[in-house]
Amino acid sequence: MVTVYCALYPEAQELICTYHLKKEADRQHFQVFSSEEAKVRLVVTGVGTAAAVAVSETSTLYPPGKTDFLVNFGSCGGCGFSLEEVYLCNKIVDAAGGRTFYPDVLYRHPFSEAEITSFPRPQAYGQMPASLCDMEAATVYQSGSYYYSTHQMVFLKVVVDDGVAGKVSFREFGKQMKTGTARVTGFLDRLREISDLTGGRKAEQLFPAWILEEFHGSKTMQTKLCQMLRYFELTGTDYETVLNGYRRSGRLPCDKQEGKKILEELKSRLF
Repeated sequence: MVTVYCALYPEAQELICTYHLKKEADRQHFQVFSSEEAKVRLVVTGVGTAAAVAVSETSTLYPPGKTDFLVNFGSCGGCGFSLEEVYLCNKIVDAAGGRTFYPDVLYRHPFSEAEITSFPRPQAYGQMPASLCDMEAATVYQSGSYYYSTHQMVFLKVVVDDGVAGKVSFREFGKQMKTGTARVTGFLDRLREISDLTGGRKAEQLFPAWILEEFHGSKTMQTKLCQMLRYFELTGTDYETVLNGYRRSGRLPCDKQEGKKILEELKSRLF
């Protein structure tokens, strides 16, 4: 499941339409939209620190697994940045707390990467930092880190204020978010695929049987191996090249004990 957190409904509405999300009527504190078929849940958090409460409450109600993702998607300001451009945040600065966070960017993506600074209040012209700026990224990261690993959290921001063009009208804001949403859906679809690594299929159906037999492992080990090989595929790495290195060194095929060691090494290469 991919859970998307947006501060405002206008930031979320195109995703709601794209994935045919239905509102969950029993949620009282925040608007929640979801689709089990699409494997997407979207939460409208409100601005600022309310986002931390939304992440905590949602993650408690729906505890994320190791292949689930948190995505913080929304608008931001950026002096000198291009309007409507989508950025993936590789560094998050909490202006109030003075802390810095680094989400792990493991997957290929079509976006430029940038630093973002989160402030407790909107920044006026002339006060914007050299980075992107918003009010939620840092608090979403800090709350999300209790439930997700760093490689499971993704921060995508659409520039709607470049510090030059002036105040954005509601209509223009909606247009910019629509353009930005169209650019991120392909990447979200990849995250949905990653979050459903086995796709309901048995481990032996994902990869050639002889690869699994080389490890002489249990069913649990086979499932873990399939997950890691799938990660290699989705990050653009040829897993056969990786495994051939072990074959040349004589470590594959192997017994169960050595297989466990190789699995740990593969995991460290990914995460």
